Amino acid sequence: MKNVDVAIVEPAYDCYVQNQKKFCTLADGVVILTQNDQKIRLKSVELFDWLLTGWKHESTAPPQDTKEMMVNDILMLLLGPEIDKAVSNYYSKYFTETSMVYPYEVEIEKVERIGGFRTFHFLITLEVTPVFGAHNPIGKDRLTFEIAPTIIPSQIKLKNFEHLESYELPPHFQDLIQPKRQ
Repeated sequence: MKNVDVAIVEPAYDCYVQNQKKFCTLADGVVILTQNDQKIRLKSVELFDWLLTGWKHESTAPPQDTKEMMVNDILMLLLGPEIDKAVSNYYSKYFTETSMVYPYEVEIEKVERIGGFRTFHFLITLEVTPVFGAHNPIGKDRLTFEIAPTIIPSQIKLKNFEHLESYELPPHFQDLIQPKRQ
C-alpha cells in the first residue's frame, strides 16, 4: 500500500431475498475492507464496534497542554538525572550498556508532604520503565525520592529502589546482557 492508496472499511451486511424483496441486516462483528477494487470480508468485533459507535465520539482536535501536565514534565526533567543514576546503578549488574528512562515513561504514584502544610519536605514515589534504544523496555521499577532543601548537594535523595518486573530483550539486544560470573 502506498501513501496515495485508499482503503475503505465499512460494516458488512447479510442480505437475502424474500417475496421478491431484498432484506439486509448487519453482519455482527464483520467488516468489509475495500482496497484496489477488491473487497475482503474480515471478522473483527473491535473494528465493527468502533465503526458503529466509536468513531463518532473520537476527538480530532490535538491534545491540549495543561498547567498540571507542564509542571509534571518540568518535575520529570529535574528528577531525570537522579532517576537515571538509580536505574543505571541497578541495571549495570545485568547489562553492558546504560539504559535510558524517557520522561514520558515515568508515572507519579504518590506524593507526600512531610511535616505538614507548606513545608518543603517531600517523598515522591515513581514508577519507571527503562529502555534500550528507541522503545525496548527492559523492566519496571519503583523509586522513592526524598526532596528537601536540607539534603545536600542536590536536594534530592533516593530513599528506595524496588525492581518490579524484568522484560526479555529482543534478539538484536541479547549481546547487551552481562556474561554470568562464575
